[in-house]
Order: sequence, then structure tokens, then C-alpha cells
Amino acid sequence: MALIEYPLAEILTLEDGRAAEWEAVGDGPPLIWVEGGPGFSAHLARPDVELVSDLFRCHLVNAPGCGRTSPPADISGYDLPGIIAFFEGVRERLGLGRATVMGHSWGGLVVAAWAAAHPESVGGRPRPGMGRGDLDLPLRSGLADVLRRPILAAVRAAPRAGQGRGADEYDHV
Repeated sequence: MALIEYPLAEILTLEDGRAAEWEAVGDGPPLIWVEGGPGFSAHLARPDVELVSDLFRCHLVNAPGCGRTSPPADISGYDLPGIIAFFEGVRERLGLGRATVMGHSWGGLVVAAWAAAHPESVGGRPRPGMGRGDLDLPLRSGLADVLRRPILAAVRAAPRAGQGRGADEYDHV
């Protein structure tokens, strides 16, 4: 069974000519969401980012090869440094300054590595989220909202880019 794709609103042309599918919701400083998988579409995060859209301008971006985002020219574009370079290129091309980053599952690993590789680009503290694989039953039963409330509460309480504690203090939720 394949996942149903719900296209994101915008297409951005990157410096190398590839397309990146993205959309932004909310108001406030930038937050970039990295979805899990690898290979899951960023549209899956719409309910999550909606919960913090009063605090952040949340940017959902499909990773290379997902949705209408072009695959990389070379297989190395799918390794962790390649994925980090892709999201950093999207951040730069969108003209975003330092951004808070948040990820789900594999995306959590990506945002932690991105923050380590580009501390000048990642503000606040990266927020890797938990994986959903072991939460499949609660997701189907509607308990997922209850389970993710503590994570979202921590995100809402955390200093945003340029506010509060320094960007060098990374903690994991």
C-alpha cells in the first residue's frame, strides 16, 4: 500500500537547478521541519506544525526524491551529509536567517547533525522528535495527540532563534 501524496504549495528552484517542494504556515521566526523515513513526505507534519504555527513560520520541505522534490544527481545526495547540504541549500535559497529546526524520526537525526555541521544556520535548539514505528497502534486509535503533547509543550517553551539561551545548548526531546 502506497502513501497518498498531498502536494505542498510551492516549488523552489535550487542553485543546482533541482526543484524543492515546500510550503510555510504560521507566523513568527522560521522553523524548518524535516520529516522521517527516510522518504516520508513533509505533508505528514501538517498537524504537528499547526500546533506551533502561532509561534513560528513553519517550513515543510520534501527531502530529495520525495514528492515533487528532485532526486539528487548522485547517490551520495541521499547520505546524511548530502541531506544536510540539501536542507541548508533550501534554507539559504528561501533567504531564511538562522532557523529553529525540528524533525521526526530520521528527521530528528538530520536536524541534530545539521545543527552540529552548521551552528551558524541553526538557531535555538534542534528538536528531534520520537519515531512513530513503535507507536503505530496509538496513532491509529487517536492517542498520538496525547503522546506528543509533552514534546510540543517543550517546543513551545523553548527559546527561539536569537532569544534566551545560546544556540550552543542542544537538548533532545
